[in-house]
Amino acid sequence: MKELAELLDSPQGWLVALGIFLKGVATILKEIRKAQPERPKKRRKK
Repeated sequence: MKELAELLDSPQGWLVALGIFLKGVATILKEIRKAQPERPKKRRKK
């Protein structure tokens, strides 16, 4: 946790932390989407 605090002390540290956070969120969203059964896509009926 100490490294994180030191990172956030520097301006670019915030960007790094934000990037890591966003990457984590994106990964979680991907996993959630994978876990859900895929709905059949609606195609135009002939």
